Amino acid sequence: MAEFLISAFADEAASELSGQIAALQRNGLKWVELRAVNGSSLLKMSNEEIEEIYEELKAAGIGVSSYGSPIGKYPITEDFEPHLKDFRRALEVCKLLHTHRMRMFSFQADKEVLHANRDEVIRRLSVMQKEASAAGILLCHENEKKIYGELPAEAADVLGSVPGLRGIFDASNCLEAGGTASEGFAATRPYLEYLHIKDHDADPAGRVVPAGEGAGCLPEILREVNASVDGEFFLSVEPHLTSWIPERFPDKNAAFDAAVNALKTLLAKL
Repeated sequence: MAEFLISAFADEAASELSGQIAALQRNGLKWVELRAVNGSSLLKMSNEEIEEIYEELKAAGIGVSSYGSPIGKYPITEDFEPHLKDFRRALEVCKLLHTHRMRMFSFQADKEVLHANRDEVIRRLSVMQKEASAAGILLCHENEKKIYGELPAEAADVLGSVPGLRGIFDASNCLEAGGTASEGFAATRPYLEYLHIKDHDADPAGRVVPAGEGAGCLPEILREVNASVDGEFFLSVEPHLTSWIPERFPDKNAAFDAAVNALKTLLAKL
């Protein structure tokens, strides 16, 4: 049986760190997937600034489950060296945040360009994976939209071709890309490190909805993870609700709370 630990992208509740901490504490959460503070990427911050952020989180009783980095979210046709420099800085950021996980992606471009550059995608990921492993950091690939690994077969290719690379499954992203949640989860399952909790309705036009309201098979996925995992397992809430259904929520904090509560409702039914 899994011991589910709920984390979240709290920058969707508030830009400033104090607001992110308040949102997490209001919902009884002790973990954050840290992505940005005050609207600024952590990659652009000094060591001192990141250390201050970590200490403030620590004082509030909040740990960093993963660094939600932007690594790999740039065109595959661009030169690798500048991005590799950012990647090496991202490894340092993980250390400063006292987390051994980094969320990342498998590069952007039009689909035909990505497929034509499949070998280069794998080469670059392999270079980063080797350096991450040496640094004691788990690289965790998210099936983001409009990257090489967005669809189930592509995600399986990425994860199976880069030994040591871990997977994050996001059901909503899979549906938006034109896949099915069941196929996407099955492709990621052998390499699964954690889940992003975000659902998507079945309408082809599509909208992100609270967990359990869409076609993301989240109840079934959570049951499978619960039955097969022995120990701690992170569920990272990524609301996105104010971007898709703002009419349902008076503000970002209300949307954040609704996203967390939807997950808690699913977990209570396991």
